[in-house]
Amino acid sequence: MLLFSSFPSLSPLLLALLGTAGAAALVPVGYAVFAFGPLARATRRAAWQVLPPAVLPPLSIVVCAHNDAIALRRLVPELLHQAYPEDLEIVLVDDRSTDDTGFYFQQLTQLFTPHVRLVSIKSTPLGLNPKKYALTIGLKVTRHAHRLVTDADCVPASPHWAARMAAGFAEPDGGAAPAQVVLGFGGYEAQPTLLNLLIRHETLLTGALMLSAGRARRAYMGVGRNLAYTKEAFTATRGFSSHLRALGGDDDLFVQDAVRASLPIGIVLHPDGQTTSQPATTWRHYWHQKRRHLGAGRRYRWPDRLRAGLLPLSGPLFYVAVGTGAALAPALWPVWLGAWVLRLVGLAAGFIPLGRNLRRSVPFWALPALDPLFSVLYVAVGLSVLLVNPTRWK
Repeated sequence: MLLFSSFPSLSPLLLALLGTAGAAALVPVGYAVFAFGPLARATRRAAWQVLPPAVLPPLSIVVCAHNDAIALRRLVPELLHQAYPEDLEIVLVDDRSTDDTGFYFQQLTQLFTPHVRLVSIKSTPLGLNPKKYALTIGLKVTRHAHRLVTDADCVPASPHWAARMAAGFAEPDGGAAPAQVVLGFGGYEAQPTLLNLLIRHETLLTGALMLSAGRARRAYMGVGRNLAYTKEAFTATRGFSSHLRALGGDDDLFVQDAVRASLPIGIVLHPDGQTTSQPATTWRHYWHQKRRHLGAGRRYRWPDRLRAGLLPLSGPLFYVAVGTGAALAPALWPVWLGAWVLRLVGLAAGFIPLGRNLRRSVPFWALPALDPLFSVLYVAVGLSVLLVNPTRWK
């Protein structure tokens, strides 16, 4: 009682810190109740769904590679063994590689000519983003109207990956038009390191935001590791023309262009419809990767910035408020501790069931360390992007 009776005598600064900490602690609770909880239940139902009996459309898988010969030796056999009932084409784009990527591609075309097509790019026009240019060239040579895009360092989660993603083009809800863009989850391999735990935590957070927004018909992003769209969608958005010179955006900015063009967006929740990528193994690599991803956020519209940033930004606000408040008023430690527990409970309630249903779990015991660590890095990388925008893909 003495603790709470002292609230009226607190300074305006402490009251502001208490309010900020409380609001930031409630943000993940709100996401758990209204977004991630329903998404987790939908994901659990999706895991029991069989592939639809309807005929899937002929599909082209497009992969761009720049000095990725080792990764391609893991990916291509998985693509060739996809259990796809209709015509499946694989388009491999060799983007200025100086390793033996081109030689490997040529071997593949000799062995699997009807299914694999090789495109070789020797140089990128001045001022254009190399990845978007390579992807545009690859999409132009596809034979089919439905395209599935992934990265060279990815592998499908199952032999039914292509079929699950192609099934996402079907009517997403009763009476809705068939989807023109399909969002899929792209995860990372699990490794026994703190960096890997952080990457998987961040990937689950980003995927949860992406899929819950798509499920609510408010899509604002996709991931290039697992994204499908029709030729009609690519034409309607004029491809990547609105951001062709930007470093990122072949996934998230493209999806935003599709939303502005009023194109129906579908999502795939079945675990078989995922991809798995090789994670960064050094903090330096992770830092550059994060800068590239956050760099595209500067082109987001403000409503999309809010959707993408509210939950991640609540972390830095929370820890600054709690840290400052605890230093100024240590006698209120039960309040600061209670706010921290509330935030962790909200994060656990949102992420643990969803991660389990997506088969991308992050252990609960790691959340007390991962949440503040991610908050610090999110601010640090964001500030570095504001000061010096990244300009290179590879």
